[in-house]
Amino acid sequence: MVKYLYLHGFASSPNSEKAKFFVNKMSENGCECFAPDLNSEDFTHLLISEQIIKLSKLFENTSDEYMVIGSSLGGIIALNLAEKFQCIKKCLLLAPAFNISKLWDKSVGKEYMNYWSQSGYLEIPHHAYGKNIALHYKFIEDVNEDLIDMKFTRQFPVSIFHGLNDETIPYSGSEEYLAENKRATLKLLNSDHSLQNSLNMIWQESIEFLEVK
Repeated sequence: MVKYLYLHGFASSPNSEKAKFFVNKMSENGCECFAPDLNSEDFTHLLISEQIIKLSKLFENTSDEYMVIGSSLGGIIALNLAEKFQCIKKCLLLAPAFNISKLWDKSVGKEYMNYWSQSGYLEIPHHAYGKNIALHYKFIEDVNEDLIDMKFTRQFPVSIFHGLNDETIPYSGSEEYLAENKRATLKLLNSDHSLQNSLNMIWQESIEFLEVK
């Protein structure tokens, strides 16, 4: 049996417009798509390694096959899981956050990174919650331990869509991934990190890839 999973990005949620778009599209085509909440019960002490451990339970001792849709950080989590579990048959990645740990200095700024390291906490805008929430510095230490920016070696079908105008996650990381996975494809779109203006097109081009009947 083929199952579908949607993994949202950092400081997002299963209730984001993008998540609901794909879950609803899958439902309209008779396919159930599970979208777990990756924020943890306590976002302040979020660790991506813990979320990966929780998600891993879905793939242990299963005879099912999975198609995983991952947005931004969720895309990198999807690849991380696919390295470990062959039951993940394909991944559809939306502006995947390659090299994310190296981008924090640029997005946050060195001054605030130093403050974060010294104080232990930094207020982070949480888009899904509509407010700033303090995030512990252990989050950065966790993703920096080769957990997220790992070298992905598995050769399997991966379809990537990335915005040419993405100022959050450069599409160069997606281009670099193509050199590692010869079965991956990349389409660059006239869009930003959200890809909101391209969702319908992405869906139409992904129906066959996702084997939606």
